[in-house]
Amino acid sequence: RHVDGCDTGFYLQSILAEQQVWEETALIASETAACFEKEIAVLAEEIDGFRASGEPSERLGRQIAHRQDTIDADRRMQATAQFNTAVALYDLQQPEDARLFVQLVLDNPQFADRARALLAELDRFDPH
Repeated sequence: RHVDGCDTGFYLQSILAEQQVWEETALIASETAACFEKEIAVLAEEIDGFRASGEPSERLGRQIAHRQDTIDADRRMQATAQFNTAVALYDLQQPEDARLFVQLVLDNPQFADRARALLAELDRFDPH
């Protein structure tokens, strides 16, 4: 696991969101989402490198599967951070910024319903 603060940021933003500390939530959650984006890119590059090696070993298959599992987990945590950023920005009355983050999770099965509800609130707050 390539831990460079993503996990720590994830848990911190989760606690801040639960406590409704919106300014800090917005900052930490958005930074955490960006951190996961970078980590996912590094893992995807590693997978591409393994595949390009042409080495059809069982070990290589396990390494690819492990990194893919990490990417999947990172995407779930990234979506949580993006949604929490949107909520925080909504509560800070920053509808345009909130809209950008909520749109990132509209297709996410875990957040789709809540994201659509938040988008409807944003439309009432600041219609487009």
